[in-house]
Amino acid sequence: WGAAGRSSPGCGDDACCFRHHFASEEERERAEGAEAAKALSREAAAMERSLYDEVEDGAHGDSKAAKSLRASRFAAWLLRQYGREDLCSGSGVLDVAGGQGDLSWSLSFDEGVPSTLIDPGLRRGGELKSWQRRALRKSGGRAFGHVPEEFCERLFGVPQSAAGCAESGGAAAGEACQAPYAPLLLGASLVVGLHPDEATEAIVDLALASGRRFAVVPCCVFPSRFPERRLPDTGEQVRTLNQFCAYLRSKDGRIKEALLDFEGRNKVLYVP
Repeated sequence: WGAAGRSSPGCGDDACCFRHHFASEEERERAEGAEAAKALSREAAAMERSLYDEVEDGAHGDSKAAKSLRASRFAAWLLRQYGREDLCSGSGVLDVAGGQGDLSWSLSFDEGVPSTLIDPGLRRGGELKSWQRRALRKSGGRAFGHVPEEFCERLFGVPQSAAGCAESGGAAAGEACQAPYAPLLLGASLVVGLHPDEATEAIVDLALASGRRFAVVPCCVFPSRFPERRLPDTGEQVRTLNQFCAYLRSKDGRIKEALLDFEGRNKVLYVP
């Protein structure tokens, strides 16, 4: 292409991958159709982002925090919503798919709420960051726990199946076939997830099945990975984030939603 934005003479071979012309009218129509589809997708994404670019009732001021502060803002919201005493009950909070543990750190170190990170990733060999280790040494506090496992029914499932085992083979058999981390889930005060990606629906399902409350901030939808997700009222496949939130809310009438005061995807679904 020339400096004036016009195509230079270049190669005229239709088979050349560097050509600047369409080889046929059919190819032109395909390209224009693909570009139109991309434009529609960009418009839909912009519309969806605009729906998240709000803070409920302006309750926390006019400005939203940067994404880097979303863990601390979510932790503060959890304290306001559930109260410190409730969050500290049992084994504390389960932070599912929490990555490097930013939310667990905010809860445990900043707020004094025990938290256990559930994430199969072992970043830095499972060690805290150097500044976190220094902060703990200075304060004498305790770090959050870490279970390097996937949050799934096989490992955390509530023991409805174990009850069946117990009926057929006694209490010992029931304990033997119980999911290994089910007691951790059953003892939790709350199950949370901040942009937990593929684990989002598992948080909702396992929390509801175990009678635990939860608060999750959905992010990615992965429609090609979960094609079976359908909106109950229309049967339409779940493809957008707003559809995903509606799909999750349809699982239980107690599920509420609110908007958090940080930038980006900030809608939280929770059971109060």
